[in-house]
Amino acid sequence: MEIVVRLYSTDCRGWLGTAAYTTDTLREEIQALYEGGFRGVELCMQNASNGAPNTTYAYGSPHWAYMWRLMMNELLDLGMGLYLTSGANWATSNVPGLDPDSQQAMEILAMSKQIVNPGQTITALQKLGTTRATDKGRFIGAYEYKFDSQEPRNVAGRYNHTRTAVVDDTMIPLPAPTQGATVYDQNVTWTATTDGQYVVFSYWAHGAYQTSSPGAETCYATNYFDVRGVATLREFWGANYLSNPVLNQKIMEGDVQLFMDSLEINPNGGITWWAEDIFEEFKARKG
Repeated sequence: MEIVVRLYSTDCRGWLGTAAYTTDTLREEIQALYEGGFRGVELCMQNASNGAPNTTYAYGSPHWAYMWRLMMNELLDLGMGLYLTSGANWATSNVPGLDPDSQQAMEILAMSKQIVNPGQTITALQKLGTTRATDKGRFIGAYEYKFDSQEPRNVAGRYNHTRTAVVDDTMIPLPAPTQGATVYDQNVTWTATTDGQYVVFSYWAHGAYQTSSPGAETCYATNYFDVRGVATLREFWGANYLSNPVLNQKIMEGDVQLFMDSLEINPNGGITWWAEDIFEEFKARKG
C-alpha cells in the first residue's frame, strides 16, 4: 500500500475511554481515519463508560502502555501525525502514583488573614481554612500591615473581587513563631500598637492535590514551576512511551508532538502556585 503524507489535511481527536479496546478495533479505527483523509490524531485518555476497571485499563497500567504504543506504531507506519496529551485527560501534566506532597507535584501558596485591633495581643496565627491531613506543608512566614484608617474598608479590586486596604510600607515580619501540633498551628505572641488597626497575613506552602482521571493510580498534576516536575514526567514517559528503540526511531523520523488542549492548573486551597525555590528565583530575576 502506498503511504501518502498529508501536509494540509485535517487533524482529529482520538479520545478513548481508557484502553478497554481490542487491538483489531484500534487498528480498524486508525485505518478508517487514514482512509478518510485525516493527517494526524491526538490521543487522549478519557473515562470509560463500560465499567472497565481503571487498575487494568487506565493511564499508567501495563495494558494502557501496550495499547498506546500499538496505536503510535500504527499511526507512524501510515505517515500520520501523532499528538500526545501529557497525562490522563488533557488539562494538566500528571503522573499516576505521584506523591502529592513532593516537589515533583504541583504546590501552592496558601494564606490566612486575621484582624488585630489597637493594643490587642495575639498568641497564635490564624490557621488556614484548607489544610492537608498529611501535615507535610511548610510555614513560610507572617507579616503585619497597618490599615489606612481606624476601620478596615474594602475597595473594589479587579474581576469584581475585594481587597482590604492596607498601607504597603508598613509591612513588618512577625517574630518567628513556634510550631504546635501541626505545621498549621503556629504560636506567636505579638501585640498591635495603639495607633491603629492591623491585619496579619500568614503563608504556608503545601501540595495542590490536583488530580486527573482515569488512572491506574491517582494521577496528581506535576509541578510546572520546578524542574523536578518536568523530570518526573520525562521519567514516566521514558518507562512507558519511549521504552522501545524501534518505536523511538519512528518517533524521531515522524511528526510527534506533546499536546495540551488547555492548561488548567488551579491553586485550590491556596492563592497562587509555588515551588521550593520560587521565592529566590523571583528575587534573582525580578529584584
